[in-house]
Amino acid sequence: MLATLDTLIAFGVIITVVSLLITILVQKLESDLLSARNVAKSNAKWFLLMSKPQLTDDFGLSLSKATTPPGG
Repeated sequence: MLATLDTLIAFGVIITVVSLLITILVQKLESDLLSARNVAKSNAKWFLLMSKPQLTDDFGLSLSKATTPPGG
């Protein structure tokens, strides 16, 4: 009876330790994934910002703002 109780306690401790380790691992992976997602979002925003076509005239002046010529 005593050996069975000791075995049950040992298995309980082992299961508790393993479940705690799995919980810690899952939380670490979750935080890594969230930070990777945030980095990917900021990289995507930067890429979209930089890949906008820049309209310039022959002198390199920006034409992104629509202007009407005088008298037009």
